[in-house]
Amino acid sequence: MKSLVLAFQFLTICPLPQVQVEPKHFGQSMMFFPLVGLTLGACLYSLHLIAKSWRTFFPLELEAFLLLLLLTVLTRGLHLEGFADFLDGFLGGRDRERILSIIKDSRAGVFAVIGLIFLILGKIFFVYQILQQGKVLVVLVFPVISRWSMVLLCLGAHDPRPEKGLATTFVDSLRFPHFVIASVFAFSVMIFVPFMSSIFYFIFTIFFVVLIRILSTAKIDGITGDVIGATSEIVEFTTLYLGVVL
Repeated sequence: MKSLVLAFQFLTICPLPQVQVEPKHFGQSMMFFPLVGLTLGACLYSLHLIAKSWRTFFPLELEAFLLLLLLTVLTRGLHLEGFADFLDGFLGGRDRERILSIIKDSRAGVFAVIGLIFLILGKIFFVYQILQQGKVLVVLVFPVISRWSMVLLCLGAHDPRPEKGLATTFVDSLRFPHFVIASVFAFSVMIFVPFMSSIFYFIFTIFFVVLIRILSTAKIDGITGDVIGATSEIVEFTTLYLGVVL
């Protein structure tokens, strides 16, 4: 239960009571990341049902915007921040020390601003197309896949920074059985979408996770919390795109 509470506290704004946790609970909490994603997806789907009932006041364009706004609010924009720092660091830094220094800097650079604009606009456009095509269940499952991708990325990884941050605690305490349970959660949710679509979702997710892992390892010899957040955003973007074209 402590691990479940920790997962929701870390990934959402859900006002759960504080619990006393140990380092092992951080890795265990990642078992529930896809479940947190399903909860987020359920919130988005509920908003869709409301908007559908009041279509006169909520055209599809507005609904797509509100769905992404709700997701951002529920997650505190945590992964968007990681995506922004990831772009600034990996595009603006030439060596390991410079990349890590930029990532740690709270200020947003030009790569972060431009990247966030295109990411958010793209996701809104994809959600609009998904709603227009009647593939609404994609809205329910894409947060699940993106949260599972974070678990996959962290499996067997390490934080390259000498100072131990929050991401280090998650990565170091994650074990293979935790990943297996998270995968069972994620695969179970795929019953809501066509079988072939779910296969493509996971193939592309694994591809991008492996690609980011290789890039991050080559550049900074590991992964950081910002790399994990960026992976979640990239997988969300990719899954929504696939939801449009499949």
